[in-house]
Order: sequence, then C-alpha cells, then structure tokens
Amino acid sequence: VQNFTVQLQRALKLAEPQVVPNTVNDETISASHEACVVTTATSPHIITDANSAWLELCGVESKRDCIGRTLKIIQGEHTDDAQVDQLLGHVAAGRAADSVLVNYRLTGEPFLNYLRVFPLYRNDRVDA
Repeated sequence: VQNFTVQLQRALKLAEPQVVPNTVNDETISASHEACVVTTATSPHIITDANSAWLELCGVESKRDCIGRTLKIIQGEHTDDAQVDQLLGHVAAGRAADSVLVNYRLTGEPFLNYLRVFPLYRNDRVDA
C-alpha cells in the first residue's frame, strides 16, 4: 500500500510523502527514545541494527551481542508463536502490523512487549 501511495503521489506530482526512516543507519532510529530494532526484510530476519532503548529493554549489553542474530534471542516459553507467525505474514506481505507479545530479557526475565513492525523503503522497494 505504501509503495502504491508513493507512486500515485509522484504520478500526480504531489508533495513527496512522509515515510518511516528508510535506512538502517538513519539518525531517527538511533536517536529515538522508543525501542527500535531493524532486521533484514526476509526470513530469518537477521538483526542488522538496534538502538540503545531496545538494548536496554531486552537486557542486551551491546549491539555486537545481537547483530547477526534473530529475534528468537528475546523469545521464550510464553511467547505466542501464532502471533509471531501472524506478524511475519504481515512482514512478508510488506504490511505494517502490531501486537503484544511476552518476550524475555537475556536474563530470562519475561516482559510484555508492544511492538509495531513495518517495512522500510528505499527507492520504492522494501529494504529492511
């Protein structure tokens, strides 16, 4: 939908649409006080970046402890696999979605995690 909207606005010569940050190095992600993690767009969704708020939320000491791994590092016994599969379905279709999951800090402590997933775009294609 977002890609179609971008193309439509360009065809009609309307102002460039506002979109979410479009690169993994975007300052918006790093500076955000909201926990943000970026993964590859395709399975197995490898973590490519995370901001300090996400590291703190998940009990991860540094980026090197999570970069190259998957979000399974914060999933555990009470993480709802059906909800995770539903979110991954939205990601595969290039759609935004949200959910509340039980996730786990690296110490094993569970926490409720409200998360939003959405594709990042670069040059009208899904990038991450």
